[in-house]
Amino acid sequence: MLKIRQLSSFYGPIQALREVSLDVDSGEAVAVLGPNGAGKSTLLRTISGLVKPRSGSILYREHEIVGRSTHAIVKLGIVHVPEGRRIFTQMTVLENLMMGAFTRDNKKDIEEHLEFVYEFFPDLAEKRRQLGGELSGGQQQMLAIGRALMSEPSLLLLDEPSLGLSPIMVEQLGKTITAIRQDLGMSIMLVEQNAGLALELTGHVYVMQAGRVVLSGATDEVSIEEIRQAYLGGVSNS
Repeated sequence: MLKIRQLSSFYGPIQALREVSLDVDSGEAVAVLGPNGAGKSTLLRTISGLVKPRSGSILYREHEIVGRSTHAIVKLGIVHVPEGRRIFTQMTVLENLMMGAFTRDNKKDIEEHLEFVYEFFPDLAEKRRQLGGELSGGQQQMLAIGRALMSEPSLLLLDEPSLGLSPIMVEQLGKTITAIRQDLGMSIMLVEQNAGLALELTGHVYVMQAGRVVLSGATDEVSIEEIRQAYLGGVSNS
């Protein structure tokens, strides 16, 4: 579904991604791990069109998306849930969710999908008239994911979704991500500092260090020790 080859991105003179290559198959969940500053968030921002790469290719369903606008990439089926949730705190839950449907035109389909999101996240249905800023951290994360689902994506990019959540909410988040992949058949790219959670939820892992992929493999074949060494920059890409 997604094929990234030799992708390099910069922030001014600073190179954030260095010839990154990775794949996400249809219906697959992939983890991207690494220390702060490794380039994980930049990778997601580049895929979603927020950062323009200097070189390399991003193929989505065999179509090159480098150079396309973020709006166009969302319409193709790639949606990015950013770190920190970035909900609209002064808008209601319902208004936040409707913002996720900005690329869609059929009102009947939007209303039907809204009810589907409410069934998926019952707390959001109960609080639909409440301001986003009044929700708990866990509820705000569910709102951010629900807003993304309103565009009916095929590939969901999740950036640090467990950040700042209680252990109970992290467990609930894990169940939600599993249901999105299994019940909805959606592909997921998960950037996480919580390596244990990421390995539990995904089938393939990429570890980044200083803008490069330094380790990759099936999650049931890559050891925690290999990942630890990769964090420290001591493992070459497999």
